[in-house]
Amino acid sequence: LSSATQTDVNLPFITADATGPKHLNIKLTRAKLESLVDDLIGVLNNDEEYNELLRESARNVAYWRKANQIRQWIVDHTEMKPDDNCEFIPMTKELLEKLIEDCQMVIDNPNLAQEIMPTSSDSLFGSTAYDEWYFDDLHKTIKQIKNILETTDFDNEMIEYTEWW
Repeated sequence: LSSATQTDVNLPFITADATGPKHLNIKLTRAKLESLVDDLIGVLNNDEEYNELLRESARNVAYWRKANQIRQWIVDHTEMKPDDNCEFIPMTKELLEKLIEDCQMVIDNPNLAQEIMPTSSDSLFGSTAYDEWYFDDLHKTIKQIKNILETTDFDNEMIEYTEWW
């Protein structure tokens, strides 16, 4: 209801009685939905324990802006599809260690860049050039991932990659 003032809610076979199945068919307005959840939102907004858990669970541990080769590496090494947007892709400890290894290999031998850390042909995701910015992103990635590996308890915490465009 973020862009509409009302919607139809249809829940078939919600229950049954002696006369047969019962269905829920109602129009729900934005105002009615807001009145239904207003108390819950108020409680959650004022619950310090909930807010602290929310802040802790959603911390941003790394950020790339237009690092084309990093995005392409993630597409090539995970279940992420080239046209995914706003999906959450799990990043295991082993996968992050492999990312560091591949970044370091390309830094040590730039001739391997197109083979090991290729850029996407879509410039929407950043430059496709193998220039100083490309290599700066590799160094930045190693630093960020090392920090993640040092500060994450992989038995109790999950690292995910997401993007929006």
